[in-house]
Amino acid sequence: MIDPALVSSAIITGVVGALMGLMRRMMANRTSTNSQFPPLDVLEKKYKKLNVLTFLGFIFLLVIFTGIFYFIFSRLYQLLYHSTAEAAVWFLPPAWVAWVLLGMFFGMIAAGSAVIIISYVFLKKEQWDEFNYYSNSMLPKPFTTISIFFWMSGAIFLVTLVCTFFIFGHYTSLTNTTFSFRPLFGVSSHSYDYSQVEELKLKTRPRTPSDGPLKNCNAVEVKFTDGTIWDSDKMLLELSDDQFVDMLKFVSQKSGKDIQVYTWSKR
Repeated sequence: MIDPALVSSAIITGVVGALMGLMRRMMANRTSTNSQFPPLDVLEKKYKKLNVLTFLGFIFLLVIFTGIFYFIFSRLYQLLYHSTAEAAVWFLPPAWVAWVLLGMFFGMIAAGSAVIIISYVFLKKEQWDEFNYYSNSMLPKPFTTISIFFWMSGAIFLVTLVCTFFIFGHYTSLTNTTFSFRPLFGVSSHSYDYSQVEELKLKTRPRTPSDGPLKNCNAVEVKFTDGTIWDSDKMLLELSDDQFVDMLKFVSQKSGKDIQVYTWSKR
């Protein structure tokens, strides 16, 4: 099977690379050679509202793009792992927060690009130059809004690429014959027969009033004969306490190993 982490990372790299290339080409075509601008107080009256609108537009588009990319990334994951999930009795994908995180990071780049493109399209060249001059006057030299955008986009892109690689590689699959998984920060997958299960642990504690409805009070450990441990606390999963117990019972049934229960007041 083609590594979904590599596939998704390649797609993200291609999309962001193409977007940044387009933006650089656009900015090169709009580089101003005019050094004569009206005084800043005049420009402030003219463009102060537009400056605020671009910021509010960025926030609005960030929310929209985060939702769009949440849907795209989660669907892409389902597509890449479709055959694996179909063959599994238990298939555990990353929790929804992973897709929100990726959507937000990618949404920052998309929203910033959209604001610049919209300004590029609707402002005449003279107005574009004046607006950029006014916006840049509020920044320490030699920084400009465009240079900051590209530097920040580059940094966000690197973070997004790393997160994409680890999140898209993260899964747990339990079939009737094998227990396969890749840890959240792992670079390779592990696959074991149930005969290789050495120990099963259920760590639990009583639920307290301070626990929210999404707070897990159960944690699961599956130890294999080579010393590798599948630890739910180190996975980014979205399972309820009851589902953790049911999953562990399934492994116990297949492996013939008893579940060791540990109870304490705090985790």
